[in-house]
Amino acid sequence: PKSKGLRLVTILACTNKGQIIVDIGTSVSQLYILKQGKLKVEKKIELKDANLWPTGVHKWEISICKRKVFKDLAPIVEGQAFGLHEMISKNKMNSKVICESEEASILTINNTDLFTILSEQEIFGFLNFPSCIKFP
Repeated sequence: PKSKGLRLVTILACTNKGQIIVDIGTSVSQLYILKQGKLKVEKKIELKDANLWPTGVHKWEISICKRKVFKDLAPIVEGQAFGLHEMISKNKMNSKVICESEEASILTINNTDLFTILSEQEIFGFLNFPSCIKFP
């Protein structure tokens, strides 16, 4: 059975709140599944403000202020997987995943083992209908 291939799964332990699991710009070569704990997804966004400043009588100058901030996008709940879309599309991460609890356990399966365990149809089905994996 396909489950025999699951012996190739590794466990990544996160023991620090705020620890970055996957950073922006990282190439993803494995599927991550949160077994225990809490993670969150953050994305860097650029805010741009345009202000008018008086520079004389009836004269105004536009001042543009730019700043980059991180915005929380979504929590990752126990049993939820991430990184699959980036692994398949070969795109780099455009957000970062951060540990939000004091401890977390994350299972990882590298892309070679994942494609050995699951068929392409099963993987694309998982992409279209993401769901949580129930752990005993």
